[in-house]
Amino acid sequence: MYTNTLPVVDRQPQTTVGVLTEQELLCYDTFADGKHLLRSVLLPLDVTAQGDLLAFLWQADLQTVWVMPSSRWSRTSTRSWFASQERQWVVLPVAPHKSLADFILSCCGLSHLVLHQFVPSGILLANCLILPSLMQPQSLKEGAMSHYIFDNAARQANQRFSSLETLYDPWTISHLEETGINPGWQCWEVGGGGGSIAAWLAERCGPTGHVLVTDIDPRFLVKSAALDQPQIEIQRHDIANDPLPEQLFDLIHASLVLFHVPTREQALQRMMTALKPGGRLILDEYDRTLIDLSYPTTNAVASALYQKMFVALNRVMEAHGVDIAWGRSLYRRLRALGLVEVGMEGYTFVWEGGSACASMMRANFEQVRQEATSAGFITNEEVEQVCRLLDDSTFAISQHPLFTAWGRRP
Repeated sequence: MYTNTLPVVDRQPQTTVGVLTEQELLCYDTFADGKHLLRSVLLPLDVTAQGDLLAFLWQADLQTVWVMPSSRWSRTSTRSWFASQERQWVVLPVAPHKSLADFILSCCGLSHLVLHQFVPSGILLANCLILPSLMQPQSLKEGAMSHYIFDNAARQANQRFSSLETLYDPWTISHLEETGINPGWQCWEVGGGGGSIAAWLAERCGPTGHVLVTDIDPRFLVKSAALDQPQIEIQRHDIANDPLPEQLFDLIHASLVLFHVPTREQALQRMMTALKPGGRLILDEYDRTLIDLSYPTTNAVASALYQKMFVALNRVMEAHGVDIAWGRSLYRRLRALGLVEVGMEGYTFVWEGGSACASMMRANFEQVRQEATSAGFITNEEVEQVCRLLDDSTFAISQHPLFTAWGRRP
């Protein structure tokens, strides 16, 4: 079941002049003919929590920029929490030296007089703008940033998930089996992606167990027929910022999640605290710098070209806050957290053009192509040459290692 949508009562916009109450949102509409409109939206009385608020916004389909008064919404629905919902809403923080009112004025061309008809001096505003990701004016779009480089909304996401399942699910499952997972276990799959591991966990823990599977963008999870089971719960969740689940878990697993999270050390600590005494944590993470990938090939020109694209991808990833060497640190980090029975293994292999791994690398390269070429890391012609290599069955290269680490909470 998917727990992040709730029914919404009548939500017709109501225009106000003067005081903006805690139960209203200030909206700024931009129309194709150049006209602008300031209005407020009155929230239904049943909108009392964060999940209610997002459900309302999604279903209301507001074609607008909106801001919150400095109320219980701005105190509980923080900038970081909204940033975790960024596929629907872009969050634009305001610099400390600049008021939100000034920021709205500079972006939208409003006058102070018009703005303060809605926001008088006695009403403070929160320190961010929230706007629909597909309806933002260009002046606002330029300020929006996402730290997550491999967006689930991108067309390449389906290929990436399919390849990851083919390449790594057997490896991951072999380590999950070592935990002794039994019927009745409470499991949490963090960053569920395509959902294949969550489905396996549900099969093993059975109808008396429970599998919580979370992702910052669960679009693939909610569409998966394999996850339509009563013991599976799907939630939209950001491991770095959102509140931890109320229950504790026998097993928590995350694959290729933490190296994307800027506050990865804190996220790891949070996962550990969500374990029951005796609960087990298993992490899979890449190390993209540990080995020379070129050893399988004798074609130096092809190898150098692939390496250039690989390094360009690394540089874009680092610009988005990824720790490309995170995998090698897992063992010592789990020990430092006080876990016992800690272990770690690495997995790498040689792959050829036309393989599942080649398809995954093509998806990754294509997704960062514009950013990498704009930064001058590689040219479009070189990217095309790399893509041709990925279709060539005579081309072979090594995959960077995936490290799997595990430990038990005492």
